[in-house]
This record gives sequence, structure tokens and C-alpha cells, in this order.
Amino acid sequence: MTELARAGKRPGNVLEIGTGCGYQTAVLAQIADAVYSVERIAALSARARGTLSKLRVPNVRIKHADGTALAEVDLKFDAIVVTAAAKFVPPEWVRLLNVGGKLVMPFAVGGSDSQILTVTTRTENGSRQEQFEAVRFVPLLPGLSSER
Repeated sequence: MTELARAGKRPGNVLEIGTGCGYQTAVLAQIADAVYSVERIAALSARARGTLSKLRVPNVRIKHADGTALAEVDLKFDAIVVTAAAKFVPPEWVRLLNVGGKLVMPFAVGGSDSQILTVTTRTENGSRQEQFEAVRFVPLLPGLSSER
């Protein structure tokens, strides 16, 4: 996913939807100028924030937020990496990309059991999609969780 997001060049701003434990966040921080990551589960975002702080990863910002509700975000990104499978590409995610930016995500096809890694590239006139290999991720869920 990181290589597909990078597309042969160093991205400026990267948005990660689904921080989890922060592993992918740390990897993205090595190839990007800045990583903005959102996690819907409070305990996971706190854990990742602590881990990345201990590792002294300076170019990461983690927020406990709903990755499916980013309408008010006004930053633009060179890449968006989604670590949960969605049934469709939300138009607001494509809007957040710079022209030429890549949205890398698992796409649920037909049902939650069948997923394919998909890259959506923002173009001057909209977007185009490429499909890669079969993958298996948790489903993308809306809302916030304060689970500890």
C-alpha cells in the first residue's frame, strides 16, 4: 500500500484513515513530509500516539476522529491510505487529493468476504481506478468509539 501511495516520488501530505497500532503510520512517516492519521477507536489512537512519541517520529499527527466524515477538512493530500475495506469510494476522499494524488484502499466487492486493493488517482477531470490483488481487511465503520 505504501509503494502504491508513493508512486515513485516522495509525497508531501499523506492522510491515513485507520491508525490502528501506528505501524503503517510509522512506515508512511518515512516516505512522506507529513502524515495525518485518524482512528475511530480512542484506545488505539492513544496507543499509537504514545508509541510514535516514544519512537520520536516527528512528522505525524494522530486524531481520534471518524474517517468517514471528513467534509470539513481543508488540507489537500498527495496520498490517502485507508486501512479498512469500504464498499464505495466516498467522493469527499477524492476531493481531498491533489491532482495526481493516490487513494489506496481495500474495496469490498460483492460482500465483505471479497476485497481487492484499489488505487484511485485524482485527475484534472475526475478520477480513474486501478485494481491490484485480493486482500483481507476489517470493514470500514462510521462513527467514533470510546472503547478502552
